[in-house]
Amino acid sequence: MLLKKRFFGKHDGLTVFLLAAGLALSVFLPVMIMTGGYQLFFGDFQLQQIPFYSEINRAIHSGEFFWNWNTDMGVNTVSSYSFYLLGSPFFLITLLFPHTWTVYLIAPLYCLKIGLAAMGAFFVIRKRVSNKYFAYTGGILYAFSGFQMFNLVFNHFHDVVAIFPFVILAFDACVEEGKRGWFGITVFLTALYSYFFLPGVAAFVIIYYILRLIGKDLKFSLKNFGRVALESVLGVAAAAVILVPTLVALADFPRANEAFSNSYYMWFFSATKRYFEIARGMIFPPEIPGDLNFFHRGSDSWIPNWTSTSARLPLFSVTGVWAYLRTKKEKKRDWLSMLLVLCCVCSFVPLFNAVFLLFKSNYYTRWWYMAILFMAMATAIALDRRDTNWKAGIKGTIIASAALALPVGLSGVVWVLINPANLEKVDGIGDVFKGLEQYPDRFWLYVFFLALCIAMVILVTRVMRPMYFRDLDSDAAGTSAAFEIGAKKTEKAEAEGKNAAALAAEGGAPSDEGAVEDGLPSETEGGKIPAASLDLRLRNDALTEGEPSLSLPPSSSASPQTPPPSSEGGKTDALQIEGGTSEAAPPRDDSADSEASGRRRFFRRGGKGQGFIVRWSSKKRYGIAVLALTCLFAFLAWTFYEQMGYSKAFSPDFYEKNYLYSYENIKLEGMENSRLENYDGVRNLSIFMHTPGLSSFHSVVPTSTIDFYDSLGIKRDVATAVPIEHGALRSLLSVRYLLDDDKQRSLFEDRGWLTYVGEIGAFDVWENNQFIPMGFCYDNAIPRSDYDALNNESKSHIMLAAMVVDDDRIDYFSRFMNTAPFYTLQYSELSHAANAEKRRATASKSWEFGKNSFTSVIDMERENYVFYSIPYDAGWTAYVDGVEAEIERVNVSFMAVLVGEGEHTVEFKYVSPGVVTGAKVSAAAAGVFIVYLAADALLSRRRRRRNGREDARVRVTAL
Repeated sequence: MLLKKRFFGKHDGLTVFLLAAGLALSVFLPVMIMTGGYQLFFGDFQLQQIPFYSEINRAIHSGEFFWNWNTDMGVNTVSSYSFYLLGSPFFLITLLFPHTWTVYLIAPLYCLKIGLAAMGAFFVIRKRVSNKYFAYTGGILYAFSGFQMFNLVFNHFHDVVAIFPFVILAFDACVEEGKRGWFGITVFLTALYSYFFLPGVAAFVIIYYILRLIGKDLKFSLKNFGRVALESVLGVAAAAVILVPTLVALADFPRANEAFSNSYYMWFFSATKRYFEIARGMIFPPEIPGDLNFFHRGSDSWIPNWTSTSARLPLFSVTGVWAYLRTKKEKKRDWLSMLLVLCCVCSFVPLFNAVFLLFKSNYYTRWWYMAILFMAMATAIALDRRDTNWKAGIKGTIIASAALALPVGLSGVVWVLINPANLEKVDGIGDVFKGLEQYPDRFWLYVFFLALCIAMVILVTRVMRPMYFRDLDSDAAGTSAAFEIGAKKTEKAEAEGKNAAALAAEGGAPSDEGAVEDGLPSETEGGKIPAASLDLRLRNDALTEGEPSLSLPPSSSASPQTPPPSSEGGKTDALQIEGGTSEAAPPRDDSADSEASGRRRFFRRGGKGQGFIVRWSSKKRYGIAVLALTCLFAFLAWTFYEQMGYSKAFSPDFYEKNYLYSYENIKLEGMENSRLENYDGVRNLSIFMHTPGLSSFHSVVPTSTIDFYDSLGIKRDVATAVPIEHGALRSLLSVRYLLDDDKQRSLFEDRGWLTYVGEIGAFDVWENNQFIPMGFCYDNAIPRSDYDALNNESKSHIMLAAMVVDDDRIDYFSRFMNTAPFYTLQYSELSHAANAEKRRATASKSWEFGKNSFTSVIDMERENYVFYSIPYDAGWTAYVDGVEAEIERVNVSFMAVLVGEGEHTVEFKYVSPGVVTGAKVSAAAAGVFIVYLAADALLSRRRRRRNGREDARVRVTAL
């Protein structure tokens, strides 16, 4: 009983946190049992999230703060990993443990993030509803939305979902109550863990603020607005230690500068199907990314596989939102309905959608989590209001669902009627009518699940809900009678001179300290209250707005005196009485058990004549029933989705042996000055192995790397995948081993530069016969213009024969190399081996990868430039025998440094560009923020003292 009172009474936030975290754990637990303790999901999760956490944890523990050798050809750690994890407070938790533990920490961190998301949403919604169990439900709706479910594949997206409700809470506290500091802290956290989401959060909060002003839910205060602006600037500036180096590195990054190609695509999608997919994402459970089902047939170019297009709320889908909007349509629109409508419009108009993505042309709905918070709020308010038009909400959802599902489901029948040969066979099912959907069985399962959810919503809102409000009406009537009885008993007791204890002993109003139920106050201010006709009525509009109040009609009858109210923490609330006003304790929503018999009991805080009867069980039971159903259907949807993702992932045994623990299981000799390649380039084997590699699956790499592949006609978007025909390129980039788990031996056997070594685990291992160690010299140089004029097949060969330099530097390089026309050189597949042998003869004698550095020892026959296949970056500084040397950008995107005759030690050190400046800005912003808070605390203290002296002066004057 004590535990229940503690967690379900005073600690509602902790309760909803534990509920959501426990529910998430119950979803993940079956997979964790099957894997031996870790979460495993297909796609980006198994190939990016897990190795990224492990690698950066290892790197930071090793002191490699700025440059990571094991991602692609080497990357700026700050700019490349700030998108994924670097500033995340959840990732920082993993630094308390060794990198081998990170795989086991991700599932608990998921539970932590989901629990925080539910708790934050609960606090945001609780202010808008009178029944706390509806706020519980709103928290679960937000934390277990379709957006969260879809993004199980993107672990780092859950970070922003967890923090965003606290941004709104802090913003509200600042603009409504003038509380300082919290908003700046939440802005700092948002800016720190993801520069990608920061612009969207900023845009959404501005829209939220404007609409609340328009809806007159908030009064404009220049003082509070100034606080918001100042804390926003300080919060972003405090995160400059990560933001500045990231922005410097991404200034010319191609994917960060994608604009609309023409005005048509600002307003309309090129594929009509996308409109239906967006609508489907709002109503139906999410599909597995990369394997979408609805509207699949036809061109794949339009399919938004990885756009996070899902906003469905568990159980209710859009029913509660629709019911809320239809109810408001019948009355005056409020800020919340305007916000929801605007979010819907933004989703369907590319330009408006781009507002949350810094106006990038690529369509993503990765800002939907913000709209989902207010969809959950609308649903909770719809449950709390007596006048909600649930019939319209249910009807609208059914019509929209049918409009999406029936054309897809019946298209297969039409397809077969047109041509019976279109009847398709599906493994395990047989002949099916396969229409627009890819998987008919899964499609109809989704339809059935949605229909079941709608049926449950009908049960909750059309059957159970009317009984709930009838109980509340009954409670109000019972309260009126109780006040009259209590007043009469008190009046009699006073006449007989009995005190409160004697009155309680006779069965009058008990003296135990009670709680307030159903929003009814527990005490009134001293004064005369008419006892004969005391009639308390619970106002319907008070329930509607979440602020229950009481109305007392006037009466001429005499009434007993009542003592002044006791206040908790100095806070009181007004009890409205017709003919007068009295003060009462603020409405509370306790759920403590009662030892009293039956479903009613008296409550009294002390004093005379304050007993009244309330009915608590109906409110509690209905709220818990709604919450339980929401949790049940969230669990069912998430478990199904989790199992689908797990079934498409690698088996735990294969994954552990060949990827997760590959740094222990795969041993290759001679990797000190070379790279390996996992052919097809999407599985990040080098990151798993903590070894330099060529191929990677990573969204953010140096701009110079992108430029290099562009010059060869090789597309590099989110993955590096070099076609097998580029053998000379692999020699240039010091790739020694090529690993292939698809066992495509026929593809490699005819390549003269490859030799089969054997099998290690699931991989065929091939060695590059023409491997060149890192750090070598050239005899020839050609201008960049000659290089650009060649066909793509010849470019990698020419770079083995000659160093490519900028046109305006060719005269300078002629002092060290032959600059004869390129056509005088031997550059073809036939000359591959000969050119590789020449470069190998000049290579470094030794090589060492260091912490944000590398060192090579090289013996030079003459003064010349030494080429290093490390992507050029402004953060590098070169030293030859300890003396700083100038770095030349050569071969499109790499580095070279001039070294004299004889043996020399060449060292390159790296510091992320902008990180020092960013650290200074962060320190300055933190200092200003501390001064700002200290000054505010000092001024507040002075105001309290001044007010206290004035109050004392008034009391003395009164005496």
